[in-house]
Amino acid sequence: MKYTEFKREYETARLKYKLPDFKQLISQFDVHFTNLEFIPKGGVVLVIRRRMQDRLSYILGMLQGIVSPDGNSFIALNETKFFSDAEKESIVRLIRSLMFYFRKSSVLDIKTSPEKDAEFIKEVAKFWDKEIEDLLPIFTKLRDGWNITETEESGHYFG
Repeated sequence: MKYTEFKREYETARLKYKLPDFKQLISQFDVHFTNLEFIPKGGVVLVIRRRMQDRLSYILGMLQGIVSPDGNSFIALNETKFFSDAEKESIVRLIRSLMFYFRKSSVLDIKTSPEKDAEFIKEVAKFWDKEIEDLLPIFTKLRDGWNITETEESGHYFG
């Protein structure tokens, strides 16, 4: 499927199911990076739902590393220190919300339909618009936490 066909098919689905604007999905879920070669006719909403699930998985992985770091990961062990216990509790609440949608998509992988995929797309896009405000400070703190000088660091274990 060519990109123009993908967009055209999405526009048809958008009108039929009252889905978000295609540009919104591009900016929030990178749907334009989808491998278009293997999309069956009528499968655009399924593919977009799965792309949204991929984005949820990425965010969940980042957040999980903050509240439950892998002891073998230098990065995770450092990043967890950037957050207070209260901030971590807030992150856990966010993880619960994100996991609900991630698992909802998993259920749809077992028994799906274009209507259910479209409903998921609408729900997650609406949720994302609301929760992005909670994610931005977390990711900003992750970025800024690395902006320290060597004298501010307490030492490392390299063994």
